[in-house]
Order: sequence, then C-alpha cells, then structure tokens
Amino acid sequence: MAIDVGVKIEGMEQIEAKLSKLGSKMDKTALKAHKRIEPIVGRSARDYAPISPKKGQHARTLKGGKSTRTDFNPGGLVRSIKVEATVGFVHLFVPSDSEAASYAKKVHEKDGITNWGPGTIAKGSQAREKFLTRAIKDNEGNIKTIYNSEITKAVGALNG
Repeated sequence: MAIDVGVKIEGMEQIEAKLSKLGSKMDKTALKAHKRIEPIVGRSARDYAPISPKKGQHARTLKGGKSTRTDFNPGGLVRSIKVEATVGFVHLFVPSDSEAASYAKKVHEKDGITNWGPGTIAKGSQAREKFLTRAIKDNEGNIKTIYNSEITKAVGALNG
C-alpha cells in the first residue's frame, strides 16, 4: 500500500494564478520549479523517516545484551522514499512495491507504535511520524521562494 499525502501550502492560489499568466511557458516554468523542489523535500523526508535499529543497538535493548537475529538491514523505509517531479506536482511517496511498503503507512501514522526504537532515537529528534507531510510543510518557505524565483525568471524572459 502506498502512502499518498496531500499538503496545502498557504499562498499557492496566488502562485498558480501567476503561473497561468505565463501561457505556453507555464508548463516549462512549473517543471523547473518542481525539479528544484524535488531534492529538497526528498532529503527532508529521508532525514525525518524513522529507522530500524542496527544489530548492536537492538542487542543493547535485550537482557544479556545479545541478539541471535541475523536479518538486520536498517534503512528500508529511508531507501523506499521516492520523489517524482512532473509539470503538475511533486509526488513524494513510498511505492507499494518497495521494501517498506508493508509498514510505511503504519510508521507514517504511528499507528499502534507507542515508542520509537533505538535506531530512530539515535537518528535524532527529527525522526518521527508524519515524515512525508513534515518534509513538505517544513519546506513551505523554500517551496514558495523557488516558485516565485522561477516565475520571475520566466516573466523576465517574456519581457526581455
């Protein structure tokens, strides 16, 4: 199951109105903006995503400090986060065929999770639920700046 999150950014109506005034250059301008936004929100989502513990971190949580598990491969959720920029939007998601597909929604929503494990704790306080949503909301100012910059360049080219 893929997670698909829609986030409303204040002021997008004005940006969309400006883009529509560009006529035939609108699609090219929007795609340029989205290509600039793509790595920013992707990096933030990966930074914010919780992570499974390493074998040593897990062992420290056990009585006796030893683990017999051999299936540790932390970072599946981080590796599964994808970003695609198109003319119409920037799509930030965890694909339904990824290694984290079976648990990504549960982790994003913190559904039934009462506390974070040692891997997530070691990653830092930014690693927690709503990692996709927060990646967009926390970059709202950057996103607006990028849109306005690309629109200004496009308008300048039209007038120049």
